[in-house]
Amino acid sequence: MAEAYLDRVLVASVRERIAAARDGGPSFAVVLAQLDVDRVAEATRRAMIHRAIRATLGASATLLGGDVAAYRYGESGVAVLAPAGRDPGRGERLAALVRARLDELMQTMTSTVRAFGTARWSVRAGEATWSEDIGTTTLLLRRAERALPEGDRDLADAEAELPRPVGHVDLEGVAAGAHLLETDRLQHGPPVAPEPAGGVPNVEPEGDPGVDVPRLREQDLHRLHQVWLEITSNPEFSGLHHYHVVALALTELQRELHGPHREQLLGELREELRKEAAGEGWKALEDGNR
Repeated sequence: MAEAYLDRVLVASVRERIAAARDGGPSFAVVLAQLDVDRVAEATRRAMIHRAIRATLGASATLLGGDVAAYRYGESGVAVLAPAGRDPGRGERLAALVRARLDELMQTMTSTVRAFGTARWSVRAGEATWSEDIGTTTLLLRRAERALPEGDRDLADAEAELPRPVGHVDLEGVAAGAHLLETDRLQHGPPVAPEPAGGVPNVEPEGDPGVDVPRLREQDLHRLHQVWLEITSNPEFSGLHHYHVVALALTELQRELHGPHREQLLGELREELRKEAAGEGWKALEDGNR
């Protein structure tokens, strides 16, 4: 699932920052923001959420700071990572900014797009700042999720609670790495046996050791995500998914392997293997999976 893939990108980035903090780097804050939308058709709800999230991710550096990394979070949310250093209040300020940004975008959409005019929405945000007493990726993300207000669904004129569960990071599926690039469940319905609302399971992989699951380094996941952000900043590509980028890259690589640059590409692959043999290539991945 594409959603599980996006969560894996987030988890990899959190792990990388934890490792850096333990090596003497700055502490950092995790902000999770959840957008709930009601009173519109399902297709319209998804379109509104997608537009709001894409606009927030694309402008994160300008709005939140150049040292901030932003990711999609679950089905309808945004995750922000930022160094906190000796500023324990940065997470709270970022949570307020992200909430205000999403709220502003929803107000603009409902007032300018006729099809969105009947929508009612609520934006909730929570944060957690890493410290040695929190320790692991699982505990940090769980604390940030628990900070999401449960009773803050002030959907205007809404008479009942939204039936949809709160979005969450499926860390178990992320860590296992299975179904990494399957079709986006936003288009083809929910996965079989979804995790309970708000739950963050253990991040340790539980997959079949006999299955050869493709491994990706954190920097590769991050690079793919950055390419996706750059392309989708153009409204023409608002429906683009990460698997589209991967498919194009693989098609181009396959074409080059049967062209005049074959030996050059094979030489670069030999260099990657050399780095791996020297302990350089997969160090980040192995550290993150310990």
